[in-house]
Amino acid sequence: MPTLLAVVNINGFEKTVCSWVPYDHGKKEVTLLVYHGPLDIRRTYMVEEGNVKDLSKEYVTTIRYNDNIRVGNGVTAYFTEYDFMEPKQLPDWAAMVWVNRQKVNIREERVLGKAFIDLNRKVHDVELEIRAGEVVKKLENEERIRYVKSLTDKHKPKVK
Repeated sequence: MPTLLAVVNINGFEKTVCSWVPYDHGKKEVTLLVYHGPLDIRRTYMVEEGNVKDLSKEYVTTIRYNDNIRVGNGVTAYFTEYDFMEPKQLPDWAAMVWVNRQKVNIREERVLGKAFIDLNRKVHDVELEIRAGEVVKKLENEERIRYVKSLTDKHKPKVK
């Protein structure tokens, strides 16, 4: 898939996917990462049906299919602004998809020589930035919790 997002007809339903996990021979299943957000091909239907609460939120869900999967007429790729951004500029969900794709490319030796070294370094850097962002968010949440607890402690009646 040359783009981050693509539309696939799976078991008669259109899904906006952003990646896949290699086929698991032991479990006999394929895993797709399905995109949800403003660029979702199904968005207009979901808005009409009232199934969408926050149209601007973007996230990815993992869906596993067993051998009963029926894929329609191939994959229809479409370009978005994400396809022209550096991995470090991507939102966290898209950066993780990029990292996972590149790890598959590295593992399957699709990249060799100097390009392999450069890609490996770039994947490592992007992963570190994502983890750093997660740590900062966690610390911010913990700081907020401590602040709220301090407010409630100040206003508790003191029992003698």
